Amino acid sequence: MAKFIGQLDLRSVRGTMCWQLLAPFGFQNVEQTISVPVGFETDLASVPQFAWAVFPKSGIYREAAVIHDWLYCHHQEGMSRKLADEIFLAGMRELNVSKWKRYTMWAAVRLAGKRYWHKEGNNDRHC
Repeated sequence: MAKFIGQLDLRSVRGTMCWQLLAPFGFQNVEQTISVPVGFETDLASVPQFAWAVFPKSGIYREAAVIHDWLYCHHQEGMSRKLADEIFLAGMRELNVSKWKRYTMWAAVRLAGKRYWHKEGNNDRHC
């Protein structure tokens, strides 16, 4: 069983396409708890502009996108890119994102996410 921890509370970062987390937020599944601290900056869903009509950056999946951005920037012990993408998929399932939409978004990060996977796993911001 998976669940989000806390309410997603964000503030737009002036002059950017980024959002800053104003309250602790997280995601818990059977195996682990992921905690995202106040101050983390995210671009929400990293969707190319041509697809915003179908996949808006701040869609129903935005909570899952924040967790995914955090995982791409700050690798917890044993975290692989594949596992981070699976957690994104699980988060979207928990948010009741339609099956076709969540699998399309998951496939997109599997195909195009490699260049955003920060090997050092120690970035203070995603955007």
